[in-house]
Amino acid sequence: MEKRLFQPDEGRLSKLFKTLDTHNDGFITFEELKAYLSKSGQRFTKDEIKNLIKRGDVRSNDGVLDYKEFIDLMVSHEKEMWEHFVKLDKDGSGQISHSELSFFFKKQDCNMPDSKIKELITRIDKDKNLLISWDEFREFNQFRSKFKITAKHYFGDPYADGLVTIPAQKGAEKKKFSFMEKLVCGGVAGVVSRTATAPLDRVKVLLQVQGQQKILGATEELSIGQLFKAMTKEGYTTMWRGNGISCVKIFPENALRFLIFELLCNSDKLKVSKYDLVNKLLCGGLTGIACQSLMYPVELTKTRVMTSQGSVGILGTVREISRENGK
Repeated sequence: MEKRLFQPDEGRLSKLFKTLDTHNDGFITFEELKAYLSKSGQRFTKDEIKNLIKRGDVRSNDGVLDYKEFIDLMVSHEKEMWEHFVKLDKDGSGQISHSELSFFFKKQDCNMPDSKIKELITRIDKDKNLLISWDEFREFNQFRSKFKITAKHYFGDPYADGLVTIPAQKGAEKKKFSFMEKLVCGGVAGVVSRTATAPLDRVKVLLQVQGQQKILGATEELSIGQLFKAMTKEGYTTMWRGNGISCVKIFPENALRFLIFELLCNSDKLKVSKYDLVNKLLCGGLTGIACQSLMYPVELTKTRVMTSQGSVGILGTVREISRENGK
């Protein structure tokens, strides 16, 4: 089949610019674009409109679109739309039919009922022939953000309140957290979980070392129940001994883990892709080794604090460890 080439209609875009430029000053502002979209019944958030202007405002970077910026933006956008239209129009008839849409949704693993496909066509189809022409497809999507080859990014979620809306960008579907947000959220979650399980963690450590040293003044090995009972003799708060240093080390440990893993994944030698399981496992293993090695002094201090009878504090424990090793 002969490849169908995109032919920009600059005359139509020129008329559209004049329609949008209600102040007749040669620029399209945020308020003008917002008013046009609202009047035409298209639902866009403020951020979506700002992002649209930002994509086109590449020459002057002044927050508005002049004629040249608008034309360049729309021609580029419509060229991309045309490429997707051609992919949907399997038989090359210049119109997208019900069967072609059904094939598309099945290929996207989207179980779309025929009634919903008909509803979608009806919303885009202006001449009521149950076919979507290029002009109708272009008009429906003329201010939508860049496409992705998925059903949801073509036509949004046809199930949402019976409306057909298209998310402006991938980030609108799922919030992407920054490094600091991930670090803080992970740190807070770690502090809460460590604090909640601190008594069990201390008992675990005491069980591990009681064969090598006397624990809590006992002359023989203690059971789990006896360990809990012995700990509470000094007060219930002793069950959380060592929890402070455990919480303190969470933030630097998480930061190191994120940083080392990202550096390894993005290194020139590995270049780990989304589906590269082997290299991801390798990076995860190396990250674990590096983090454990760097955080070992803190882990050793935490263990000594947990197994001590009476507490000299974190700094006192560090000094004791230094004296024992002749430093």
